Amino acid sequence: MDTSIAVMKKYIESMERAIVCFSGGLDSTVLLSICKDVLGDNVTAIMVDVPMISERTRDIAMVLANHLDIRLKVIKLEYEDLQNILDNGEDRCYICKDTMYRAIWKYADQQGIKWILNGDNADDVNKFRPGMKAAFKQGIKSPFVDANVGRKAIEDYYKSLNLPVNLVKETCMLMRYPIGTPVTPDDLEFVEDIEYSIRSISEVTQLRVRVYDGLLHIFTSAEEYRKLMESEEDIGYYLDSIGHKYVIEKEPYRG
Repeated sequence: MDTSIAVMKKYIESMERAIVCFSGGLDSTVLLSICKDVLGDNVTAIMVDVPMISERTRDIAMVLANHLDIRLKVIKLEYEDLQNILDNGEDRCYICKDTMYRAIWKYADQQGIKWILNGDNADDVNKFRPGMKAAFKQGIKSPFVDANVGRKAIEDYYKSLNLPVNLVKETCMLMRYPIGTPVTPDDLEFVEDIEYSIRSISEVTQLRVRVYDGLLHIFTSAEEYRKLMESEEDIGYYLDSIGHKYVIEKEPYRG
């Protein structure tokens, strides 16, 4: 085991009871697994269900929580709870995370739980992460950051978990549109449906469709690019049938 993760486990053990902010992504899944090992039934996973996450994300989170045998509480927020979020401004992530953390703290206070943990890792520290500002403001702890655990160590740990799903990077649906482009709920539903259909056609797992310059820009990983291109004719037929122009980007999807 990575020595920094061993140190992190000791840190978590001192908490006795904790909540993990769970998204079903790689970092929060590994954190949740570690907390389960250390705290047993004294860890609770909370998924804040905001309307900007995909149905795929929700389904994966449920599957993983069941697999890890951890109770998952879902707190549902609506657009009206996330003031100005559909303006899709540079503060979109801050608005979302700040609102999420306040909702989790409300539950934590009711249960007498003093520790709320998120999956931010040491490699995130020097990146533009408005959500980390919200975490600091709300007193959320980031064990991976505190123990200097980066993505490589997290990925290595993940490989040992034998999970029932192949995790791929998921992001907020707002990121399908350029920052500063106001969107509607219908816009977000539209691009989610497009991604679902292209995945069904191509069987590609890592896929992102971004909407700008009047086109649907389709991205996948370097590993799956050839697989996506093998389905280009069918993808083109589908998108033409619903009246949308597109381009399949050669540059790999990076987040």
